[in-house]
Amino acid sequence: MKLIINNQSDWNKLQAMANKAIGIKPFQVELKTDYKKRSNDQNAYLHKIFEIVAKANGSSATFWKNAFKYEFGKKTVQIGLDKQPFIVVESTSEYTTAELADFITLITVYCASQLDLQILTPEEFNNGEK
Repeated sequence: MKLIINNQSDWNKLQAMANKAIGIKPFQVELKTDYKKRSNDQNAYLHKIFEIVAKANGSSATFWKNAFKYEFGKKTVQIGLDKQPFIVVESTSEYTTAELADFITLITVYCASQLDLQILTPEEFNNGEK
């Protein structure tokens, strides 16, 4: 069961449920902050950036997506079947809005500093600027 606690009343419900369960059977409670997932607008903007960089540099948008994810994305190290560590790059679909905003910022700074490519803001894209 998942219970999202937004206020004191929700917290009281959780306490009441816990009090009923104590002594009946073991249970586990996990508390975590509920973050908003990335928005569709953010994702569309990110993919527009991949297309712009690909067009300017002659590579595919998929190449740049993977390159940027590897360079700036969230990574974990896991142990493979051969007992050797390997890097897993997390999908951006799992990012929060804040994490994706940071990821986009890193990409646009890289584009400006390393590729001499100025990326428009979402607002500038929406206003039809070139």
